[in-house]
Amino acid sequence: MKKIILISLLSFCLLCSPAMASYAGTSFEGHPFEDFQVSDFDPCGEGSILPVEMDYEGRTVLFFNCNVDPGIEVHHPFTSCGFSLKYSSSNPDWSSFRISLYNESGDITISSQELTDIISTDGWTNIWFYLDTEANVIRIYEDGVYQKQISCGVPTSSFSKLRLWNLGNSYNYYLDDLYFDEDEYIGTCSPVTAEDTTIYYSYSIFPVAGYDYYIQIEDEDGTILTTNDISNSAGVSSFPHSSYISTEGTYYIRLYAEDTVYPTHPIYFLESNYFEYDIPESASFSINNPEVSPGDDIKVYCFDCSGYTLEYDGPASDDYQKITISTDSSNIYFDVPADSPSGTGVIILRNPAGTKIEYGYIEVIGGIGADASVSFGASGYGNTDTLDIWYSGLPSGALIYLQGSLHGINDFEIYNSKTGEGIMYYTLTGQEINSVSVYISYDGEILDRDQADIAYGSDYVCYGSVYDAATGATIDGAAVNIGGMVSYADHGHYSVGSRSAGVNTYYVSADGYTPLSGNVTLATLATQKDFYMVSTSLTGGSGALYGVTSDISTGAALSSAYISITNGTASYQALGRTATGYYLFDGLPDNSTWTLSATKTGYDNYQTSVTIDGSTFQLIEMVPIGYGAPTQPTDPADSTSTTTTTDRPGRDAARSTMEEFEESMPAVLGLIPLVLFFKLIGEI
Repeated sequence: MKKIILISLLSFCLLCSPAMASYAGTSFEGHPFEDFQVSDFDPCGEGSILPVEMDYEGRTVLFFNCNVDPGIEVHHPFTSCGFSLKYSSSNPDWSSFRISLYNESGDITISSQELTDIISTDGWTNIWFYLDTEANVIRIYEDGVYQKQISCGVPTSSFSKLRLWNLGNSYNYYLDDLYFDEDEYIGTCSPVTAEDTTIYYSYSIFPVAGYDYYIQIEDEDGTILTTNDISNSAGVSSFPHSSYISTEGTYYIRLYAEDTVYPTHPIYFLESNYFEYDIPESASFSINNPEVSPGDDIKVYCFDCSGYTLEYDGPASDDYQKITISTDSSNIYFDVPADSPSGTGVIILRNPAGTKIEYGYIEVIGGIGADASVSFGASGYGNTDTLDIWYSGLPSGALIYLQGSLHGINDFEIYNSKTGEGIMYYTLTGQEINSVSVYISYDGEILDRDQADIAYGSDYVCYGSVYDAATGATIDGAAVNIGGMVSYADHGHYSVGSRSAGVNTYYVSADGYTPLSGNVTLATLATQKDFYMVSTSLTGGSGALYGVTSDISTGAALSSAYISITNGTASYQALGRTATGYYLFDGLPDNSTWTLSATKTGYDNYQTSVTIDGSTFQLIEMVPIGYGAPTQPTDPADSTSTTTTTDRPGRDAARSTMEEFEESMPAVLGLIPLVLFFKLIGEI
């Protein structure tokens, strides 16, 4: 009957989780290297017989016949198995003996030629097969000593059946100590370095009276370096590597059992694991924990560094530490102050002459200012614009630095002391700069930073497309004037170059369409500006109000918003177009003033006043309910409002995009807007 043994391994960094080990007793001797009763064996064919239990040479064994081809089979999953075998005749003939291991793809047969010098010509032979799934080979051991390996061919994760048989003749054999895996375990960690003065390993066994268990450390050539006896069923043990290992390479930890009862004391190979041993370069160090928190210790292992100095310069201005190394190899510890800010520190190794030999970085996480952030409200500005600088999570004593530069050379720098969250404003006065940067400084550490482009010079390009506002189709031949230079749209696309940075006027005209005019800010070397023109056939030559509805927090177009306009005596309603959020009211008298309103579930109501001036574009930015948009001060010099939300992804970028109507219409070419028109009531 099978027995189930639960072996709980000691908790250790190098161990796997506690494993379930299964073990089967037997009716013919009762020790754990014989897993099965006689009934577990199957004859393979006509003429073969079931094994017979019998006493032989002072031990209870199985006597079986391997008839021509059939033999016997044992059905049991395994990745390793072993047994002792002896030929029943005084004149053994192993020339036709075969061992087959079966996986899901077929069988792997080990022939007598492959067993040469492994199976004894007479006497008992203990054979062990171990499947190395990574190398996809079967390793063969004889009496616990590695002999050779055989390729599995197709990738193999386990075997399902063991077969012992003969090719050509009928022979009798004695079988003992049949054993399958999953009863033993060896755990270790890899790689191991000179820093690890002691090498630990874990083990678990199913101890049996009459057997001695031990661990051997072996090199790649099989040379035994040291042997440790095992007295407990599970545990953690170790050995000092310096006494046995001095060169880099692969080393093996192998578990064996020795039968002390049987006169020849057969040795059984049970389990194996390995580790890689690395030797650091001379005069070097390694940081054990490159990420630390305030109050932690930094552990640094120094190899062959006697007389050298090790320095730690942390994020804070007052946490510099220096230690002289007195031994060739040692662990050095640095304290991270409990009040350290978050940021980067550096470890430096210097030789006795003070020359820097090596350095490495550590990160202090979760310190003061860990949540500090700062960013510009837009990715680009003109050089007369007002910069909006958003900040949050600033500790007391933090400074916000603003720098303006031209091609990396600083033009100006200002700073303000800030705490908490808010918005800081700064108006540019036409400085010749092409970049601004902002960063938070606390106790000498940079907590966060951001950068934005500033329009400068006369090499800027404005490009884009001209669309029909109602259909989304491009308008070929439209004339686009940017700052006095004209480009004619080719298949609806235009490009105007050699423009000055900053604000430029535009005028767009096309036959059959109401002209467009206004300003465009060129804040980057290439600025995209798309235009949407209203056909005069829709407006009848009078004014029109059109635009899109968007989410102010994300810039995404809002479909199906309910939009209306009223001037006290007349009203119109429409739904924002699906997917694009586009709306249009045409046939409106020039210079008439209307109240534009929009409502949508989940958003605050929107309302503003619009005066019609030809084809008039109006972006509707709707605020999600609960979205805490700050109120901009009337004096843009500065603000420290603590009502500012820090969750404002792409606020100004979205606003700019929607104002220019760049993202909504091109994606839905060919759709006709859903527009509801009503006749004016009375005379306007």
